[in-house]
Amino acid sequence: MSFLWKQFSEMCTDFMWGNIPDERVLDQMMDDLRVLQADIAVMEQAVRNPPPDMSPEQMSDLKDSLVKAKQCERRAIKYFADIRAQHYDLNRVQMQFSGEKKKNN
Repeated sequence: MSFLWKQFSEMCTDFMWGNIPDERVLDQMMDDLRVLQADIAVMEQAVRNPPPDMSPEQMSDLKDSLVKAKQCERRAIKYFADIRAQHYDLNRVQMQFSGEKKKNN
């Protein structure tokens, strides 16, 4: 999970500087996000119904991991929303530009 968190953090920073990743990278990130969401569901289930042999320290570690995983998930979702908005803005500007070009011809 820490690798995924680092990857999303780096990509968010890149995005803020205007670097939009290609579709292949975005597809891989979406797959990683789905895996993360599945892991979160498993962790939430374990917190709600802990195994009988789970120690208090293990429960504390699990809760800490769950908090970090949810932070990573929120950051990733925001990242993808920002990407979608950026593509929308670019497409809107391109459509406006092509419309103005047609009017001028």
